[in-house]
Amino acid sequence: MLIDKINYSFDDEIVTKFFYDSKEKKIKIYFDSFIKENKYLESEAIFIIEDWEKAKSSLYNEKRDKYEDLENHLGIFSMILDIHQFEDKLELIVNTIDDRYIKLLFIGSNISLISRSPKSE
Repeated sequence: MLIDKINYSFDDEIVTKFFYDSKEKKIKIYFDSFIKENKYLESEAIFIIEDWEKAKSSLYNEKRDKYEDLENHLGIFSMILDIHQFEDKLELIVNTIDDRYIKLLFIGSNISLISRSPKSE
């Protein structure tokens, strides 16, 4: 079940922190800024994917989409290149810190975005 319609993106945004909990089925991806409804916001954001029914991964540069277990290709994200949501599926294309391009497929996941106000100096 997807609980949040994706109306935000992380184009050209570097991941500042990455958290993965296999037991709780949770991924948290932190950014210093993001785009929401076509507006650039300099505000810390945490993109959360959790409680999935199934999660699969594949190398993006393979000629065919051969999905395997999530952890076969999972690595620390450096950027999210693309996000697609359709029916109960969430698909991400990410670049990892070891420069791999990975396609991730989550079925029946809950997604959310937590945005925090910019820090004042």
